[in-house]
Amino acid sequence: MRLALASVAGIALTAIASAQSTAYFPAAANNLEGQTSDGYSALSLGVCRVQRMFEKEELAHIPNNSALKKLGFRQDGQYRVASPGYSLQLELFMTSTPRTASTLSATFASNYPTGGTPTTVFSKKIFALPNLAIPTNTLPAPSANTVFIPLDAPYTLSTNDNFLVEYKIYANNNANQQFAYYLDVKTHHTTNTPYGAGCTTSTNKTPKLAGTDVPLGQYWTVNLTDGTPTAPSALLVGLSKTSWNGQPLPFDLGVFGATGCKLHTDIVITLPKITGGTGAASYSIPTPGSLAYNNVSLFVQSAIYDPFANNFGIVTSAALEGTFGFPARSHLVIAQNNVAATTGYVQNNYGLVQIFEY
Repeated sequence: MRLALASVAGIALTAIASAQSTAYFPAAANNLEGQTSDGYSALSLGVCRVQRMFEKEELAHIPNNSALKKLGFRQDGQYRVASPGYSLQLELFMTSTPRTASTLSATFASNYPTGGTPTTVFSKKIFALPNLAIPTNTLPAPSANTVFIPLDAPYTLSTNDNFLVEYKIYANNNANQQFAYYLDVKTHHTTNTPYGAGCTTSTNKTPKLAGTDVPLGQYWTVNLTDGTPTAPSALLVGLSKTSWNGQPLPFDLGVFGATGCKLHTDIVITLPKITGGTGAASYSIPTPGSLAYNNVSLFVQSAIYDPFANNFGIVTSAALEGTFGFPARSHLVIAQNNVAATTGYVQNNYGLVQIFEY
């Protein structure tokens, strides 16, 4: 009996030890389709040498010193085309790197640790890219079609350091030329979440807001629809949806005669605009291109003049919470048509979805 129990325990422990975990870059790509695609990544660029550096903060969700076993990619699920695979003569390296986004060098060897060399994790041999069928996913869910490169031996990932993956493509069976192979790219992660309720205009419509999906450093455009036609309006922009000057939110504007209308945000600034003939308006808000504002939210609501809607002469829209993300913190050094190149060019903020299996 003891032997039988020991055997069962041994099997259970083996199963636990062999269990696989996956992590995504960017982390928000785990269950969301990206904004665009890359048809010509390192895998389909033809003969090339490419380094990809990941900033450690983007890999913090992976346990430190995890043993990476596979490097994966995901088909783009938005561009509805099939991608035929070709065979590559591939070599793959991994290493930690002292380089940052601002110091990444166009000289490949300069991105290795001082006095160090990268670890060969996939020795020079043929790797066959699978044919990717037309994706059948329902957006915003991503495509289920993936590509995994199994490493020759597990690589111990230190999430205390920035991480470098280097590809050398010596040849392919497409006459060594580049080919279209569409993989998913998530450039940033910004969300627009409606909340609260608007009140009806004199034309019996309920104004609502929608925001554009932009990374930090660009203008966030908020679009009003179903407002009062050809009327003064203002976008109320705040930093809280729970209180304003000690007053809990939402605040019922019925006390002023605006029955059914509520204030859903504090007011830090206002952006005036005259609505068009359909009651629509667009407001543009600049966002700072700084990591300090990553995952910071703004709360907005539109107030529209409508003297026939209620005794206050103002109607309000539903509110919108915009939470902004920084562009993907991964960067490339690329040399095409020469696998022995010593230098390339640097490309910052590259959001190709990467899957790490460990």
